[in-house]
Amino acid sequence: MNPLISIIVPVYNCEKRIAIFHQSVSNQTFNDFEVIYVDDSSTDSSLDLLNKIKSQEKNVEVKSHLKNLGAGDARNTGLNISRGKYLCFLDADDYIAETYIEVLIRNIELTNADIVVCNYNIINEINGVITTSSKYKAAEYSGNDSLKIFVENLFNPAPWGKIYKKELFIKNKITFPTRIAHQDFATIPLVVERSKKIVVIDDILYNYVQNPEGYSLTAKEIHTYSIFKAFEIIYAHFKVHAPEQLENDLFRQIVVGRFRYNLNQRWNKFTEDHLFEYITNFVNYYNSHKWEKHVLSLVDQALLNCLKKILIKEEYKFLIVSLDQNWLSDYQKYYISNIEIVNLSDKSDLRLSHKNSIINKELKWYSETYDHLPKWFLKIGGIFRRIKFKKGF
Repeated sequence: MNPLISIIVPVYNCEKRIAIFHQSVSNQTFNDFEVIYVDDSSTDSSLDLLNKIKSQEKNVEVKSHLKNLGAGDARNTGLNISRGKYLCFLDADDYIAETYIEVLIRNIELTNADIVVCNYNIINEINGVITTSSKYKAAEYSGNDSLKIFVENLFNPAPWGKIYKKELFIKNKITFPTRIAHQDFATIPLVVERSKKIVVIDDILYNYVQNPEGYSLTAKEIHTYSIFKAFEIIYAHFKVHAPEQLENDLFRQIVVGRFRYNLNQRWNKFTEDHLFEYITNFVNYYNSHKWEKHVLSLVDQALLNCLKKILIKEEYKFLIVSLDQNWLSDYQKYYISNIEIVNLSDKSDLRLSHKNSIINKELKWYSETYDHLPKWFLKIGGIFRRIKFKKGF
């Protein structure tokens, strides 16, 4: 007899966390499920630990990849052999509340939803303390709301923290893209769009552990390529299945919002080449859609983070005071109002400009009288930006 739920877990170098994770699965108050672990060619003892678990528990299946293919491939392997009516995707370095499965399965069957979403905690891996929790409001949505959901962060595009009807993936032939870092972001919006009913519940049932050594590719693969591949996958899907959702500004907002999120979260992990390649790819992608030159207010803090790396000369340090959008000059305090990308030169000019911008003092200050908004014109890496400031407090 097939289990009601299939829990699919990609694993890569999780030997330190796998016992804690599996204990949280074993402690579930609902037990009609199978657990499918897919080891993605771990270099530690993860596979040995998984095989030991399998030998002790009948509802555990273990598959392994001979090569490291990424979390998307691992999830697809689990999906292909899953036997349940419903699916849950979990990450092996996290853990779940003991009522996780019980509450999700009850809600999806009571409401006949295609997806049920719960809230989650963010856990500091070092001390185990809850740093924050999501605050998604209990609500009901449909696939017609899919782009709006992710623009307004009504819930996140992670595969975990949710239960799905398996037929959503099978009927619509949706799989996770392979060999890209943002395979979850390229998949969940598609599944949501194909859903007739999505239910969000108040319950906090998932514990997301912030782990710098978890499933990741290099900074170059993550930031200079993968996210734009994900954008193309999403755009292609919506162009065929929900073109009406592309007629408003939502997709552009998703692109710009995700660009900001990645830059803010990982700006200090960039090499200089990757940083400028990522920004260049973003500008080129933005321009390829022939969108109007909207003021990209979302770039403000992200650009501050990048500038903090670039403007290292002592005489320029006064430009970056903090990352909360408060800037202090020698005379006035300002905060960023908006940033607009005006032009982009070719790649050779981009690198040359970056290397020489500070030395040649191409960073120029153009001020107006105190009765008007001062303006800064920055040339950084060949990207000309006009930054408008509002006078301080």
